[in-house]
Amino acid sequence: MPFSGTSMAAPFVSGVASLARALHPDLSASEIKELLMLTSDSLSSLEGKNYSEGRINVTKFLKKAS
Repeated sequence: MPFSGTSMAAPFVSGVASLARALHPDLSASEIKELLMLTSDSLSSLEGKNYSEGRINVTKFLKKAS
């Protein structure tokens, strides 16, 4: 069975948040969270299954954080 769920999502989100903090140490945790939410890709298959109803998009996130 492939890995899925929050156990697999948490390391990815943490990694992207760490990249943002490394590039922009002035960003607060709430600003990073907002950027994560704004730049995620909405997926109908995730409706009602997670908070953002989307998938993290590191490229969009880093562009927006710049």
